[in-house]
Amino acid sequence: MSEQPALPQQATAHALSNFIAGPALWTLYNPIVMPATAIFTGYALSIGVAEAQIAFLVGLSGLIGIWQVVSFYIGRRIRNKPRFLRTLGPLEITIGSSAILMAFVPEQYRFTGIACCLVTAYLIGHTLSPMYSTWLSNVLPDEFRGGFMGKQMSATTIVAMAHLYLAGLWIDHMEESYYGFLTIFVIGWIGGLAGYVVICATRYPEIKPSPDEGSYARSLLTPLRNSSFRRLCLYLFTRLVPLQMASAFYGVYMINYLELPYSRIAIYTNLALFCMMLGYLGFGGLAQRYGSKPLLQILSVPVVVTPVLWALATKANAGWLLPLVFSINGIAFSGIFVSTVNLLFKLVPRGQENSAYFGAWMGVASIAGASGAFAGGVLRNTLPQELMLFGHSFNSIQAIFLLASLLFVIPFICAALIKEDAAASPKYLLGQFRGNLLSLAYNFAIYMVAREDETRAGAIRGLGRSGSPLALSRLLGALSHVSHHVRAAAARAIGEGRFAEAVDPLIEALEDEESDIRPEAAEALGKIGTEASIGPLLHALEDPDIRVRTSAVQALGYIATSQATEALLGLLYGPFDFNLFPALVDAAGRTNDLRIVEPALAGLKRLKKPVVRLQVINAVCRVLGEKNHFYRIATANKLQRATLREAMVQRVRRLLRGADLRDWEPYPELMGAVDEAIADLANDDDQSFARHCLKMAHLISSRESLPPQTEQAAYAIEGYLQDAPAELLGSEGVVFLIVCLTSLSRHLPRAGRANTKQQSQPGSNAPQSDDGSHRRA
Repeated sequence: MSEQPALPQQATAHALSNFIAGPALWTLYNPIVMPATAIFTGYALSIGVAEAQIAFLVGLSGLIGIWQVVSFYIGRRIRNKPRFLRTLGPLEITIGSSAILMAFVPEQYRFTGIACCLVTAYLIGHTLSPMYSTWLSNVLPDEFRGGFMGKQMSATTIVAMAHLYLAGLWIDHMEESYYGFLTIFVIGWIGGLAGYVVICATRYPEIKPSPDEGSYARSLLTPLRNSSFRRLCLYLFTRLVPLQMASAFYGVYMINYLELPYSRIAIYTNLALFCMMLGYLGFGGLAQRYGSKPLLQILSVPVVVTPVLWALATKANAGWLLPLVFSINGIAFSGIFVSTVNLLFKLVPRGQENSAYFGAWMGVASIAGASGAFAGGVLRNTLPQELMLFGHSFNSIQAIFLLASLLFVIPFICAALIKEDAAASPKYLLGQFRGNLLSLAYNFAIYMVAREDETRAGAIRGLGRSGSPLALSRLLGALSHVSHHVRAAAARAIGEGRFAEAVDPLIEALEDEESDIRPEAAEALGKIGTEASIGPLLHALEDPDIRVRTSAVQALGYIATSQATEALLGLLYGPFDFNLFPALVDAAGRTNDLRIVEPALAGLKRLKKPVVRLQVINAVCRVLGEKNHFYRIATANKLQRATLREAMVQRVRRLLRGADLRDWEPYPELMGAVDEAIADLANDDDQSFARHCLKMAHLISSRESLPPQTEQAAYAIEGYLQDAPAELLGSEGVVFLIVCLTSLSRHLPRAGRANTKQQSQPGSNAPQSDDGSHRRA
């Protein structure tokens, strides 16, 4: 497979734009020449064509596709292919559209006339189709295949939605008259001509002859020698037979049996098209990343269910059941289409003549589609009007739907036989659909349409917060975005999403001295928390950039390993750094290691800024087992704070009364100090309250065999009050002392337990002395 681009970049971009616009214009033409559509079915029924004849038209139209088995070889002999398309393309559109004139021929010849128009138009179209497919396959770069297919089908879907809805309204307005259908046929004719004009304005690449080009038989057998291609064709055949068997009667069933107006049918069709559009956008990326095979296997399940739902549709439940059916069908069809086309384009050789693959592919599709439609027509004529199945009465068309559902089990099995390198398993792919998928879809849409860097950065953060693995590819791509805001947001988002698959790119960003997102990368590595991140983060602790060092410290605080904890403690006991110390204590506090209390309080004495002191004090409270209680109380307003302080000291008294202290000699003195402290707090006497807290700490610390948290809480009270700023005692000191008293009393052994029983903090790495008391480092 050649990797040399067939066209220069600018020409390639122009060609791909035309390959999106051309099929979008052909969407106006398709409903007037596809017998299975509601517009064509309605027109045919209005001029006297029978239901079974419509099924035969569907089969006949599909069968003509087998002509590509011959036409691909003819097309190889055409030297000026764009001119050939430009000549025969308008002829195809004109002949196909002329089916509208069959209303003027005698009734007994109308079916034959319509069939002749369709057969002729389809023969020309299938003559041109291999050239078109070869043209596109050689222009389309491999790395853009999935995304292009999604964009192309989304564009055609949007045009189809608008066209079919307006056409349905128009036909209803014209009361299904001939002139109503005539207008739609004229619009389709113009759109089809315009599509060929756009495609033929595209530059045709230089394509080498196929190495197997020679006799017709040799050329035709070339793709069939490929086992992967044969397996894919087998899946296509087994899927199209039941699909065409059932879909040939969908329009008939809605018009004749459910008696739905065309505008209602158009609304349901547009709902399916809208789901298809979403599916094309989403499944294109999934097929590119995870492979097409798992998508085919997963989507085979709703495909089996859809015909059963059609069989259960009645006039009474059609209002809610058909929207469900069309939605499921739209999503499943879009995923299957993108996946099969993606697999086909992977198999065909690029940079050379490959029309034999498309000819053989279309031949299989034509035989399968025609077989299914013809079988449906035969069944419609041979089955009784009413028959009993599973204890319920069904008409012949409903029975065909049920039979199609049973046959769809076969492609479900064949999908597992398809070969695709590096494809994920269905189970793995389903596992990616976790997290907040609505948030994922919303932020992805915002990112795609945003023009401002700040908006894109916000959308990227939202993708990370969604927690969905499906966002990872977009986040990784955003790490290389031109905007610093977007790159930084992507690194933070990867950390917030805990995407372990992104550790290596984040490490590269952290170790790249020229990267401007090193702090964000370090922080993200900490939140992900894999052991592979520890080495680079430890190395970053020596980085000359304070922002990188600070982020590395914060990151190590999220990684609760002994190596990370010891590194943080080493920095705490090392030289004091005003810029790093608050973040260092905050990070070390997440490790729940009581050894941080002493160096944290020692460093607190050197800090003057109140907000920074609050950060350090909160970290000490957290490691004492009180979570963020300090922040919650310290940041409340005065009246709320007074209420919370009162509740907490009352709790301290209850905890001490319930502790195993009643036989302890200083117990009455301790409880007296508690009562005095409560009275001091009620009178806003902060100095006296502090003295009584210090007394309680001294009394408790004199007791032997204290739990580590109790001992450290007593030490925290003593250490803080040694140099507590008098002006901050009311704002921070009283609250800190209350929180420390809570930790002190909460971890004491409860009454009825042995005094010697230890209550250790889970995850604490604090060393213990022989008598069980905590040894301060």
